[in-house]
Amino acid sequence: MTGFRPVSLIGVPTDVGAGARGARLGPEALRIAGLPEALAGRGVEVRDIGNLDGPRNPWTGPVQGYRHLDEVVAWNHALMEATYAELSEGRLPIMLGGDHCLGVGSIT
Repeated sequence: MTGFRPVSLIGVPTDVGAGARGARLGPEALRIAGLPEALAGRGVEVRDIGNLDGPRNPWTGPVQGYRHLDEVVAWNHALMEATYAELSEGRLPIMLGGDHCLGVGSIT
């Protein structure tokens, strides 16, 4: 036993809250950079559950100060459910993403 809690990687490839393209590439960039292997190399049991799916970015302007609110809510809801499922199994969920709008879904 390593003493480390088993982890689950949850990819969240979106940029619906961003003002520029690119954040949706975060999960794959972290995988390509070797994050799963680095964790496993330190004795951490890693399960990669893949990427969540959600609405595409419509690339419209903000409405009353909110950028793509419905899409942001949908992504955060999907992330919240995935996070809860992994926590329910005693695993530590690690969100792989790049869009800061996902913070709420990762901690609720």
